[in-house]
Amino acid sequence: STATVVSRAMADSYTASYANVYYFAMALGVIPIIASLYMRDFDQYLTDHVPHQLYDRNKADKDVLEGDSDSQSSPTILSIVDDKTQRY
Repeated sequence: STATVVSRAMADSYTASYANVYYFAMALGVIPIIASLYMRDFDQYLTDHVPHQLYDRNKADKDVLEGDSDSQSSPTILSIVDDKTQRY
């Protein structure tokens, strides 16, 4: 009957459309894996060097990353805007 043919056609179309989605998802997974094989080694750049000061120099004797958050106050974040407003 017509209803059976339409039902089978819809099932086939859904199957075909989901196959395309899965193929695309597999491509999105395979491409980064292949790209990672050709990447350079960045270990030489992974150091403990911090290029910018993120805390107030007066509080440099305290380690803001260790200890209780209640016993130590939050570090003061310095920015370019703060420096400009303090100079005037």
